[in-house]
Amino acid sequence: MPANSPFSQENSALTRWAARVHAGPRHLLGGLAAVVLLLAALGAGIGAPFSSDGYDPDGADSVRAEAFLDRHLRAGTPDLVVLARAPGGVDDASTQQAGTRLTRKAEQLSGVRSARSYWTTGDRSFRSRDGRSGLLVLRLRGDQRAAQTVAEQVVPELRKESGAFRLRVTGPAQVAREAEDITGGDLVRAELIAAPVVVLLLLLVFRSVGAALLPVAVGVTAVTAAMALLRLLALVTPVSVFAQNLTTALGFGLAVDYSLFLLARYREETGQGAGPREALTTTVRTAGRTVLASAATVAVSAAGLLVFPTSFLRSLGYASVGVVGCAAVAALVAVPALLALCGPRLARPGRIERWYAARRRTGPAPRAAHEDRWYRTAMAVMRRPLTVTLLTTTLLVLAALPFTHARFGNFDDRMLPAGTPARQASEEVRRQFGDQAADPVFVALPGLRADAGGTAELDRYARRLSRAEGVARTETATGVYRSGKRAGDAAAAEGYAGPAGAWVRVLGVPGADSEGLVSRLRQVPVERTAWVGGPAALLSDTRSALAERLPWALAVLALGLVALMLPFTRSVLAPLKALALSALSLTASFGALVWIFQEGHLRGLVGDFPVTGFIECSLPALMLCVAFGLATDYELFVFSRIRERYDATGDSTHAIAWGLARSGRLVTASALTIACVFAAMGTSQMSQLKMVGVGTMLAVLVDATVVRVLLLPALMRLAGAANWWWPSRRKPPPGPDGPGPHEEVPAARADEPRMLDASGRAGSGG
Repeated sequence: MPANSPFSQENSALTRWAARVHAGPRHLLGGLAAVVLLLAALGAGIGAPFSSDGYDPDGADSVRAEAFLDRHLRAGTPDLVVLARAPGGVDDASTQQAGTRLTRKAEQLSGVRSARSYWTTGDRSFRSRDGRSGLLVLRLRGDQRAAQTVAEQVVPELRKESGAFRLRVTGPAQVAREAEDITGGDLVRAELIAAPVVVLLLLLVFRSVGAALLPVAVGVTAVTAAMALLRLLALVTPVSVFAQNLTTALGFGLAVDYSLFLLARYREETGQGAGPREALTTTVRTAGRTVLASAATVAVSAAGLLVFPTSFLRSLGYASVGVVGCAAVAALVAVPALLALCGPRLARPGRIERWYAARRRTGPAPRAAHEDRWYRTAMAVMRRPLTVTLLTTTLLVLAALPFTHARFGNFDDRMLPAGTPARQASEEVRRQFGDQAADPVFVALPGLRADAGGTAELDRYARRLSRAEGVARTETATGVYRSGKRAGDAAAAEGYAGPAGAWVRVLGVPGADSEGLVSRLRQVPVERTAWVGGPAALLSDTRSALAERLPWALAVLALGLVALMLPFTRSVLAPLKALALSALSLTASFGALVWIFQEGHLRGLVGDFPVTGFIECSLPALMLCVAFGLATDYELFVFSRIRERYDATGDSTHAIAWGLARSGRLVTASALTIACVFAAMGTSQMSQLKMVGVGTMLAVLVDATVVRVLLLPALMRLAGAANWWWPSRRKPPPGPDGPGPHEEVPAARADEPRMLDASGRAGSGG
């Protein structure tokens, strides 16, 4: 491998960095603290920069239709939908007067562009089935962020003027407001849950308070810097409010993981007799190399989000790449510097560790490495590699099967907890008015002047639309149409046309498939540009846009990871195997998500959640690009220890078992750390965040257990010499520091810093 490769084990840059750390650790820590504090101060000065929208695909017909109607005709999907309940019925004379007065008052409120209601339009779709409620729909000024601010001011004013009406409010602006409030609370709760659990886990791993607190401190540092950068990023591009939760979970988990790798390797080196300076240099050169490779692979994987055409996914991509960089920098600066200052204290046994060592000396003698649980498991797997491969692959494929009948939907009120006011109001609207009362399908016709010779064209097109399968009626400036015939004048016909163009409202028959209706409407012949809009059209466009860009995201992910892993692994087969194994564990977690959230199983175990019958469209893309990188992260760490042993001994079977014995405990601890952090996200009240948290947790646990413990050694045993094939590479002789191909690894000393495996049994660190 070229000497200047960033992943070369003898890389001079990492060695120089270790020397730089030795020369001035206090200066490095001071500089890091100053940068983080400066970023935090800059970020704190930016108020509420995040957005709750961004799910719409750029340039889609439905997005163009919405923008055209909003800009030129004050129509389209309303920002606020007010359900007004009248004790005496909506058609009572006094109720009609009160409803008209409420609508006029709404029109006069600051920030309101237009207000329409049953009482001002006579539109029967705005009248409830029981005749006791009417709808008031408002369009607000500005983008969704501005609309949220206006809604916060408008809703209290409407309640003051409600009179005898009982008002319930929903609509995109209100849903976004409530989602943002819930997300903020979820963020605090997740942090309060994750931090102490991770500290407890690290205490079990290191049995030293100082060693356990160091990774947590690095994690807090990384998250602080990443959150500040996220707020600064929001000044130049839309950033989703959910990026805060992802940044916290991913940044804290990775920073703790990277610190864990570095600290464990340092303790291993000092436990084998190396001095502090030598141990730190080896740690930076080996574990630091793994941290760099891991950060690069996770960042490249997350960069796949940048190719998708929604600002929601792009902002999560920016956030993920940024927080991975912060985690790597914080770990590679803070941990070596702290080890240089107080490494011997962190390496020697603390009170908990001394107590455990004293207790252990009264028990059975330490096990040799060949008696280690991980070593024995790997050897048992490699005795029947084909059987293990077939069984585990079958298990993972079966777990993935539910994903074959996944259904996808857009973010809406159904992602809110059941008791939230906006969701309750939306459910009442759907029950009493139908899906299309507040969110109809519509067709925008830019440039069609109904008042300047375009009347006949508009009439012909509206008739054709009304004949489409699944259409109950169409309504536009020229009238109401049913089955190709004009059935009367439209209510408030002047709202359907203007100098810039016209639009047609389409109402489907009850129970009609909305997406199928949109598809059929787009096939109706038209003499000019026609954009079909509305929630159903937006869902169809979103799914199509994400599916169209998915191959590009996969290409970025696959090519980027292979390019990064080739020099790190020095093997042609290893990167391809890593991609296949990560994909297998990820699709299994996708299947579990569908089974849990779409079909409603295990609600008592993962926390109560509304069963929507669909998975949010963006979720698979998000998990693909984030969880895939995390899974590959473990592959890198395990393979680096296997490669290290193979280069020293030339014995493939022994190297695989030794590598798992050395890395198994640490990978388990690392996976549990990440799983705890994302499980804390899974406590969210928002279904979307709960899906991300639970899905990522499952992907990480499956990858670190079934895949790395069983499938990886089985496949490597089947591959044999192909594992190590590298162009123009000669097989190295056994190294002078390692045992021969069939020698035992020396047993760990009783006073050596030790770690726990998943069952609580002690084993040597590393």
